[in-house]
Amino acid sequence: IEIFSGKDDGIEIFGGAVNITHAVVGYIGDDSFDFDESWDGSMQFLFSLQQDLDSEFGGDHGIEYDGSEAEDKEPKTVGKIYNATFIGAGPGSANGESDGVVFKSDGAAQIWNSLILSSGGYAIAIDTTSEDRLAAGDIAFANNIIFDYTTLVLDNPVASSAMAALEAGNTENVDPMLAGISRLPDGGLDPRPNAGSPALSGAAIDANAADFIETTAYRGAFSNSSNWALGWTAMDEYGFFGDLVEKQPSVIVDASIEAGETLMLTSDVEWEMDGYVYVEDGATLIIEAGTVIKARGTTTTGDASTALIISRGGKIIAEGTADEPIIFTSVEDDLNTTTDLTPFDFQKWGGIVILGNGIIGEDGGTDFIEGIPEGDSRSEYGGNDNSDNSGTLKYVSIRHGGAVLEQDNEINGLTLGGVGSGTTIDYIEIFSGKDDGIEIFGGAVNITHAAVAYIGDDSYDFDESWAGAMQFVFSLQQDLDSEFGGDHGIEYDGSEAEDKEPKTVGRIYNGTFIGAGPGSENGESDGIVFKSDGAAQIWNSIILSSGGYAIAIDTTSEDRLAAGDIAFANNIIFDYTTLVLDNPVASAAMAALEAGNTENVDPMLGGISRLPDGGLDPRPNAESPALSGAATDDNAPDFVQATAYRGAFDNETNWALGWTALDSYGFFGDLVTVGVRDVTENGMQITTAPNPVYSGVAAVSFNLPQRSAVELVVNDMTGKVVQRSKMGQLNEGFNQITLNTAGLQHGTYVLALITEYGIATQKFIVSPF
Repeated sequence: IEIFSGKDDGIEIFGGAVNITHAVVGYIGDDSFDFDESWDGSMQFLFSLQQDLDSEFGGDHGIEYDGSEAEDKEPKTVGKIYNATFIGAGPGSANGESDGVVFKSDGAAQIWNSLILSSGGYAIAIDTTSEDRLAAGDIAFANNIIFDYTTLVLDNPVASSAMAALEAGNTENVDPMLAGISRLPDGGLDPRPNAGSPALSGAAIDANAADFIETTAYRGAFSNSSNWALGWTAMDEYGFFGDLVEKQPSVIVDASIEAGETLMLTSDVEWEMDGYVYVEDGATLIIEAGTVIKARGTTTTGDASTALIISRGGKIIAEGTADEPIIFTSVEDDLNTTTDLTPFDFQKWGGIVILGNGIIGEDGGTDFIEGIPEGDSRSEYGGNDNSDNSGTLKYVSIRHGGAVLEQDNEINGLTLGGVGSGTTIDYIEIFSGKDDGIEIFGGAVNITHAAVAYIGDDSYDFDESWAGAMQFVFSLQQDLDSEFGGDHGIEYDGSEAEDKEPKTVGRIYNGTFIGAGPGSENGESDGIVFKSDGAAQIWNSIILSSGGYAIAIDTTSEDRLAAGDIAFANNIIFDYTTLVLDNPVASAAMAALEAGNTENVDPMLGGISRLPDGGLDPRPNAESPALSGAATDDNAPDFVQATAYRGAFDNETNWALGWTALDSYGFFGDLVTVGVRDVTENGMQITTAPNPVYSGVAAVSFNLPQRSAVELVVNDMTGKVVQRSKMGQLNEGFNQITLNTAGLQHGTYVLALITEYGIATQKFIVSPF
């Protein structure tokens, strides 16, 4: 309930026993809450705001409390008020009658867990007409905060007893650290306590409270996380409220979610994980889009680091969006800046581990996952169900992980042990980690739209007979030594069972693997490595700038190569130190590459900078051979999309924009030259050349399905029209028009070709050189 802008009281109650929760009163000419004639109810979550104006307009008291008007003063009730925030006009204001709480005329109530703040007059005024009720203990206070007043208590014969009652009730005179108490419609009001506020703890529990009263840890009307007055009040509509609060993290430990339970993490709370947090068999962890979970590197639990572990039979449902990704990072990471943690600040916490009942290449069919101390049955993985479902990860970014638990034992960014194909992993990023980016141990999980960068080991590591598929996979390795620059784009191992079963063949489609570059410090930056009986098929991918070998097939996978299990189909391999590992398998490896139509041509990507300088654009330029030549796999899983292009990205869309650390750190730029756009079903196409335009003129070429009136419109990136040219009637078929760009500033524009049959658009750049 809200009362806004009234000349008399906000809410006045005459006796009865009505209860009220979530009440807002502002811009009132008299008392915010006025009680008469022996009210016998309870209230919780009350908010009032008084103005710095004279008493006629600024309001009187937060509460004026009167008792019975009967001659015998019966009934002698005691109202109860919990979790109130009363903001007065402020000490020294024009409104000296802006008292906090006033008792008179035999009125009595208990005030619990409330904030009485900025009183222009008295914070507490107990008139002598309520002296008997104070002496009887009917007027009582419990764990309130009173701060920033002109005078604490009314100076009268009852003053010493009033002070004693406040002291007995654990009253604190401390700043409740509210986020904002502006009394103007300027977005400066946020009555939630900031992180670290004493109001966020210290609330008392009333054993005799009415059943509807909620137990809170905090004092005042609002928690740190939620302003319940948003969205429906005039105060919000008029623009009083702002989102100003410094959020208090809510800590998740292992005991936060037990077997069979469901835990929901919402985006309005900043969450912290402390130690190993297991989602046990039968438990479900649900994470709302836009949620940030920060992990502690130094735990209070005695664990070596922090990690989230989804055990066999547990589920994680983490579905973000491109606009509201779910981010796992370190407590040291301020997401409002990129200067606190660099891409090399890894090992700040562990990572995410998902364990399932899928088939793994291990003797006995189960194992304990690496990176987590053995001995806890919740860390065991493997089984006989490759369709097992461990939940969903979608638009999830995992940052600054890879903590060392002991020598040579680190946690990967994302570890998948025996995870089945019923699990959904789509749009996943691993950024800045000391061990592998994504490591898979058996199972048959499928992954689409994965980005891995700034990893200290392999970008993608496969072990124990993975039987799944991936599509649209991107990795970026750095021109640094192998400790910081990363090892291989893919390291692929087979079964660890004595009989090397099961002999699975994984499938990877549309990968773009950018290594550290030939001649870099990181000579271990190989493209794809097969060993230990590992085998997979690589389709329609780009393996670029390998610091070492582009393809390395170890003799321990020789039999799989001979059997055709290791296979390549229509990939581009370019700019490497050495094409294949020089060993007894080298000639067979070369033959497999040739049989798979491997091309050694420049894929002409927009940019492959490994620095956060806007120089990375992994899309192929308009003239790139990667935009065609993809093969079709008739045996691909149903989710795999047929594409004309090779690599993880087409010419138009960088699917890693908006939700990744790579984007927020400034790695990506819009550098690609854009080719033909088909925007209608009538065959109309448009091309601008050159693009970028350097000379002040460009040729616009297009095909018309029929004769049509044509207009060219140039828009800047805000959508503003900066140039318009009507070309008159043009003939069916090929047409070419000169576009004059001399009057355009350097930058990016969108050219629209408008015809009677539809509109075609193309992005182009005007550049000084």
